[in-house]
Amino acid sequence: MLDAGEYDRGVIVAEGFDYEIIDKVYAPYDSMSLLVLLKSDGSIEKRVVSSVTESLKADPQFGSDWARLVEIFRNPSYYNIIRMEPSAASRGFHPSRAKATIRGATG
Repeated sequence: MLDAGEYDRGVIVAEGFDYEIIDKVYAPYDSMSLLVLLKSDGSIEKRVVSSVTESLKADPQFGSDWARLVEIFRNPSYYNIIRMEPSAASRGFHPSRAKATIRGATG
């Protein structure tokens, strides 16, 4: 979507299980990734992907990350387009019920 010019914003990652992903994968590399395509002709195509704008730990024990997530979920302009993995949808998560996912938030 970003490459096609359909959207002018990046992705915000919220990790709710393995917090080392934030500490060891996103944070040290400014949230950038390397996309590597191994083609059938033996050539390799490499691209730096920088669509992630923020990476946060989705757990109240990480105060500043949690406060930022609460801010994001309370501001509809952050989630104009939300694509959910099928497992999230099957568990009943829906953006319209986002407040239910922010347990422990006050205000």
